[in-house]
Amino acid sequence: MIYLNIISFIPYVQLHEFEALLLADPERLVSLYPDKKTAVDRLQREILGMHPEDINEKPSSAPSKRIIKYIPEYEGQKAQVAPLVVEDIGLLRLRERCSHFNDWITKLEGLTATV
Repeated sequence: MIYLNIISFIPYVQLHEFEALLLADPERLVSLYPDKKTAVDRLQREILGMHPEDINEKPSSAPSKRIIKYIPEYEGQKAQVAPLVVEDIGLLRLRERCSHFNDWITKLEGLTATV
């Protein structure tokens, strides 16, 4: 008997840049930048009421640019810091705040493995 195993490829296409996910809970930046609590509070006020995945009105206000505005050292550390912050935010919070990301995870969860 021959079994055909079909693997589904369901890519995740980030609407804007990866840092949009960090804006789901920017308070988590404080864990890596404890001396930047006031700066993070300012960032949070700036994006209050905005959907994290929609923040990118122009190049100067893209998610990473907003973070760098308040935490300048982030610019040279984003490849190391961003994944740690997203991990700290956690999947549940990301799904709550980022509907596009949640839709993708939901599709993956809907896949069934057949043998």
